Amino acid sequence: MARLAAHRTPRGVWDKPLLATCALVLSGCDAPSAPGGFLETWTTEPHYEFGGVDETRLSQIVYLNADGPRDRVLVADATAGEVTAWSTDGSLLFAVGRRGEGPGEFFDVPARIQVFPDGSFYVRDGSGRRFTYFDANGRLLRTVSGPPPEAVSWQGFRIRPEARFPDGSFVGTPDIAASIQAGFRGGEPITELPVLLIAPPVAGAWPMPSILLWENDATGLLSVQHEHGAFFTGQPFSDDDQIRVDAARATVIMLRRNGSPGVVELAEVTSSGDTLWDAQAILPYRRFEADMKEIWIDRYAPRLVGQGLSVREARTLIDNALHAPEHLAPVSHVVVVTPEAVWLKGNGPSEATDTLATWYRVTREPSSKLVRVLLPSRFQLMDATRSHVWGVRQDELGLPRIVGRRNVPHS
Repeated sequence: MARLAAHRTPRGVWDKPLLATCALVLSGCDAPSAPGGFLETWTTEPHYEFGGVDETRLSQIVYLNADGPRDRVLVADATAGEVTAWSTDGSLLFAVGRRGEGPGEFFDVPARIQVFPDGSFYVRDGSGRRFTYFDANGRLLRTVSGPPPEAVSWQGFRIRPEARFPDGSFVGTPDIAASIQAGFRGGEPITELPVLLIAPPVAGAWPMPSILLWENDATGLLSVQHEHGAFFTGQPFSDDDQIRVDAARATVIMLRRNGSPGVVELAEVTSSGDTLWDAQAILPYRRFEADMKEIWIDRYAPRLVGQGLSVREARTLIDNALHAPEHLAPVSHVVVVTPEAVWLKGNGPSEATDTLATWYRVTREPSSKLVRVLLPSRFQLMDATRSHVWGVRQDELGLPRIVGRRNVPHS
């Protein structure tokens, strides 16, 4: 197993758990006693909805940002290749961008929208090569190119920028081919990836990237090598680390979920490596059972059969390559980072009904507070404000509709 460079731990990460160790009522757990650990349960109710067959600009939504202070949502659509702003009642406010390389155009699919406190925002394309800035009303301000790969790399690997901070620095991770990460080209498998900070150029020269965090990626990649070729995809039972970047605050949030059963850890780290807060919680989890593999073996084995292997060989190779932990991670991933909170998708045993899914909201503060939120299972959460959750649902024709649901706290 290999990592790419020496470890550097940000100051204060994982020093102290701040959420209750029995954040949910588990068998044998008493009431929470750690600071800020009291658990509430929220539900939601329908409030806003628009889109569908009458709105051709919304056909393949890849990103949505809810701008609460201005009562609007900004939406990136891959088919249209543009970003649109909508009032909460569904009125189109403005549209920006299109595919192209000119001013205000997007070189690739618009993949991320970052809104700043004054309402201005940037759009990052899918490759991270361009960041296009607009004012609060959609007027073009400037276009900034990401670090050129010929000038900035990490141990020979191109860096894929995830975000650009207000001071002009970039945050990204090495873009490593799956065959190299799996160790199929002669080296050891790469199990940890650095989260890198790239400072602005000085006198036209880009400085060497520095390490903000190390991201455990040992269980993220399912890889199979055989005599006819290779096969790569994501591990369905991965418990690797995940990061989300808040460009407005110039911070990185790390989720760690590969520790003791049910334990998740979060930390928010500044560009200087200081920890603003960190938190730990124990959540409901499921034990891994061998028959969980079967659906994924059935799904992936035909791909290897198509590469020339027998059904038996293909099923055996997929079975051996699947990550099979003793217990599943209690959350599947970080879904949303808002100015107030981090939202996690629950992955534990069902505590609601067939129509509701469990999410967790963790406030971004030293005395972190954990709230369980029950959302419709067919609702795809994309962002949240203090009062609403925002996302997408598919209508009867399979077309996306933007939905805003009002939070309903329960004592």
